[in-house]
Amino acid sequence: FPGITASVCNLRPTSRGALTLRSPDTKDPPAIDPNYLDTPRDRAVAASSLRLARRLVLGNASSSSSSSSSRFAAKYAPSEHAPGAHLESDEDLARAAGDIASSIFHPVGTCAMGASPALPTCSGRAGSSVGELPHGAVVDPALKVFGVANLRVQL
Repeated sequence: FPGITASVCNLRPTSRGALTLRSPDTKDPPAIDPNYLDTPRDRAVAASSLRLARRLVLGNASSSSSSSSSRFAAKYAPSEHAPGAHLESDEDLARAAGDIASSIFHPVGTCAMGASPALPTCSGRAGSSVGELPHGAVVDPALKVFGVANLRVQL
């Protein structure tokens, strides 16, 4: 069917996932738990973002009829396919966001490179808040992970 996709992305999530090694064998893939939408803040951002996407695509009854979104809605008569117009509460929208969500690119979770290791090493929680590594780096300039023998980040 003809359609458009309006996508939202939380670029500053407060939920924290985990990446752990399954075994000492470097050919075994790691265990990845993204732990999406684990915090109340992330669930609130998801719900409000879906509401904003609705207003942008479907138009906003409380805005003037001359707004771009209202003109778009009048011209194309869009309807919501997912998550579903029947979902309205924060809880329902956050749950639906978790059901339809996927990972995109890498807006968060990259590791700092430098000469001295972050403390604690290799925990995935070296910084005190998003984007901060107050004590140094996770990998050295040769992409060797500090604190884990024979482990490198591959590009």
